[in-house]
Amino acid sequence: MLLKPGITSGRRYVQYINRCYRRTGTLWDSRYKSSLVQAETYLLVCQRYIELNPVRAAMVEDPAHYRWTSYRANGLGQSNTRLTPHPLYRALGRDDKERQAAYRAVSPNSGRTTPSLCIPWITCPINGVFSP
Repeated sequence: MLLKPGITSGRRYVQYINRCYRRTGTLWDSRYKSSLVQAETYLLVCQRYIELNPVRAAMVEDPAHYRWTSYRANGLGQSNTRLTPHPLYRALGRDDKERQAAYRAVSPNSGRTTPSLCIPWITCPINGVFSP
């Protein structure tokens, strides 16, 4: 019985937001999306894509300048207790410096035309470059 008032008020809140913003559906409808990354080799490509979104959106010139990025930890070695490196990231090198260098190898300033799609040990779908 205690849940009903909460559910009812939650529904009213959603209706209120939908009226105010002239939208329909649930609060998390259509804007937020999650997808399962099935191929492990694709994980780091997705990670780099996400880290470069603020650059593509012209919010910053360098991914390290975005406040909420993981690039500073992955590419520059800045400590971040909220992040746990994935085993694929750890496999990029024998030590932190080597991993960071491998991660930075494809950067917005590297001269490649599609930095977000290329990871050093994966064949680039655009230019076919493979550099283990």
